[in-house]
Amino acid sequence: MFLHPKAVMMKSSLIRLALLAGLTLPVVSAFAQKKPLDHSVYDSWKSVRSSTLSQDGKWLSYVVAPQEGDVVAYVKAVDGSKTWDIPRGTAPQFSADGKFLVTLVAPKFEDARKARRERALPADAPKSNLLILNLATGEKKEVDRVVSFELAPDNGNVLIYTLEPPKPIRPAGGTTTPGTRPPPPAGRGAGGDEDEEDQRRGAGAGAGQRPAGAGQGARPGGAGAPAASFGSTVVVRNLSTGKEDQIMFVGSSRLSKDGTVYLYIRTGREATEDGVYAYSTATGTRRGIQVGKAKYNRLTWHEESKAFAWATDKDTPKAAKSSWTIYRATPDSKPVALVSDSSEGMPKGFVIPDTGAFSFSKKGSRLLFSTGPKPVVDKPDTTPDDEKVSVDIWHYKDPQIQAAQLLAGAAGRVRNFQAFVPSSGGKVRVLGTELYPNVTIQKEGEGDWAIGSTARPYEVESTWDPGYTDTYLINVGSGATSKIREKAQGATIFSEDGQFVIYYDEATKQLISHRIRDGAKKDLTKAIPYPIYDEETDTPTFPNLIGFAGWTKGGEWLLLYDAYDVWALDPAGVKKSINLTAENGRIRKIRFRLTTTDPEAEAIDLSKPLLLSGLNLDTKASGMYSLDVKDRNPSMLIGGNRLYTFGAKAKKADVVTYTRQTFVEYPDVWVSDMSFKDGKKMSEANPQQKGYNWGTAELVT
Repeated sequence: MFLHPKAVMMKSSLIRLALLAGLTLPVVSAFAQKKPLDHSVYDSWKSVRSSTLSQDGKWLSYVVAPQEGDVVAYVKAVDGSKTWDIPRGTAPQFSADGKFLVTLVAPKFEDARKARRERALPADAPKSNLLILNLATGEKKEVDRVVSFELAPDNGNVLIYTLEPPKPIRPAGGTTTPGTRPPPPAGRGAGGDEDEEDQRRGAGAGAGQRPAGAGQGARPGGAGAPAASFGSTVVVRNLSTGKEDQIMFVGSSRLSKDGTVYLYIRTGREATEDGVYAYSTATGTRRGIQVGKAKYNRLTWHEESKAFAWATDKDTPKAAKSSWTIYRATPDSKPVALVSDSSEGMPKGFVIPDTGAFSFSKKGSRLLFSTGPKPVVDKPDTTPDDEKVSVDIWHYKDPQIQAAQLLAGAAGRVRNFQAFVPSSGGKVRVLGTELYPNVTIQKEGEGDWAIGSTARPYEVESTWDPGYTDTYLINVGSGATSKIREKAQGATIFSEDGQFVIYYDEATKQLISHRIRDGAKKDLTKAIPYPIYDEETDTPTFPNLIGFAGWTKGGEWLLLYDAYDVWALDPAGVKKSINLTAENGRIRKIRFRLTTTDPEAEAIDLSKPLLLSGLNLDTKASGMYSLDVKDRNPSMLIGGNRLYTFGAKAKKADVVTYTRQTFVEYPDVWVSDMSFKDGKKMSEANPQQKGYNWGTAELVT
């Protein structure tokens, strides 16, 4: 506890006067009823984690976790009518319609610690369970031994969960045999003959299975290979009806946002039934999209077009090792081969690598993937172990120091470059090169231009002066390039409409707009009369840009910050810049920053009020502000001598969460509407704090 020197002198004087007068001071009574805070109670202090609102804003969940021990998940009606606590609930989530809460329930802390100390086998260690809570009735359903779960973001009925493999059966003789899989849950949907066959031959298939989504369906080498190759058992549950369907031997998988389609790669004992499947959660039927003895991996999904893609070696000749073909399909269409090592446009000697994700562009018109020269496989070392010598060879002109080379290992020798192919099929376009290996295509992969960058010319220099790059502008159609930055430091971005490249030069402290169609450049820094870089940088480097706030719809304005305010700049440098907060921040010494209430928003809508956070840099008071761009006068919604932090907004309701804190007040969860009036405190993480002596805080200049 900090006391001002004057306070100490005054207190000492009062004590001396009291002693001289023979008075008994009641100074002890203020603290006698409270306990001193010491290390013996530190572990009982708790924190609040994972606060979540239901989409309709009617329910709140959060987890209270001690420093050591079992966590507790709380579920509360925002109106205060209902409350549940779930011991050891670790990952609470609400269904999209706000009717159910689903969470994993971890094993007891002491049981898990005991298993670790006794070095128990993974199969014998305590496992998590799944709990489903009906928020209307309070009914709870618990499922034993669950690895993970997934709720459909836009469908309140669909829940997918992955079961732990059954425990191995250990006979008295000491040998271990896999346990028998349990039968499918009663009332499962129409699964077809596949489930029946899986049950007949599935004994022990999951003894070491991986959770869904763990990766490719690798084939075991032969008899006695570990059962870890045979995927996981996944259950599809309709939350409203309770009806369940079990799918076995699931490798990687994807669930659509609307919950209607569950895609998965099957990797079972019978290789002839492996493949990519689409499961309808409405009918319980499944369709084999591509089936046959092969490897399948890297399943990816595009929500808008309902297209998905995966890699397989199904069509690879036996002589060609590590050769992949990427296919595309929809749940109702036949697979189409999009790209392979021999596709038009693939450079000679280039292959699709064994690893590396691929994805669809924003609208699904392109499939983005990586490609590069076929890796050189080291020849087997036949030298006897007693004759082997380990030698590291280095040279003073190496671009990387020896420690970095050793750390990178084989991965450092792999060269893969950005490429794409039209989703409907066609010529492959490889954009990355040795000159600029890092490539980003504008408009989330849909654009006509890309930025390529490289730091390789400066690898030696980066050991003492890091951050330099060369940047190139790439015409996606023709492949033509032009260098727009050389040995530069600072961020480079595309404008929202794709007409400009904006970059900040840390050395010159300039924000430059580069118009793509003619290469015209404008110094946007001149449009703001104040520095847009961190004036208080105290390291031997160039100061960083304070920060971009985002783009408005259509890319009309670029929003960025100075030390206090929010500015709107015309990327063309024609229209006069606008201080959206009208220098209120600078005048009042408040640092204003935009707060995002919709994580899915692609641009900032200036026609609607903006939510700002504000911190007074002199008094350290903070708060939340509303800004109408028309009057440009931020109005405080809530604030004071506390730190206020915005949490989240309900997706479909005018309900938000936030925290407030001081040295004395813990940042518990509060709920209010967007006006921040009549906020309600929803959590009480540390009620025991009232029983302990506590310090105070004061502002010192």
